Amino acid sequence: LTYLAAIGLGVLVFQQLLGQEISWAIPAMTFTLVVAVGADYNMLFISRLREESVRGTRIGLIRTVHHTGSVITSAGLVFAAAVMGMMAGSLLQMAQMGFIIGCGILLDTFVVRTLMVPAIAQAFGKASWWPNRQR
Repeated sequence: LTYLAAIGLGVLVFQQLLGQEISWAIPAMTFTLVVAVGADYNMLFISRLREESVRGTRIGLIRTVHHTGSVITSAGLVFAAAVMGMMAGSLLQMAQMGFIIGCGILLDTFVVRTLMVPAIAQAFGKASWWPNRQR
C-alpha cells in the first residue's frame, strides 16, 4: 500500500501537475527500494515487539513504540532526505525516483510503522506469533 500511495503521489505531481510522463522504468526501481526499506523498518519494529510482548501485547506495543520510535523515525527522515536530494539533479528520471522513494519512505515511517503495524498487532494479539509459541 505504501508503494501504491507513493506511485500515486508521483503520478499526481509529475503527470498531472507538471505534465511530464513517469518514465517506464521508475515503477520497478522505486518498488524495490520502497518495499525493501519499509520491510527493514517493520522487521526492526516487529522483532522488538516480540521481545517486549512477554507481559502482554498492549504493554509490548507501548514499550516498542517508545524504544524504536526515535530510531526508526530518524532513519526514515535521513534516508528520505538523501533520496529526495536526487530531485536536484538534471535528469528527470532521477528526480522522479527521488520524489517517489522519498514519499514512500515518509509514508512508511509515519503512517505504516507508527499507526498501522501497532493497530494490526493489537488486533491480532497473541495470534501475531502463531507459528511459534510465545515465550
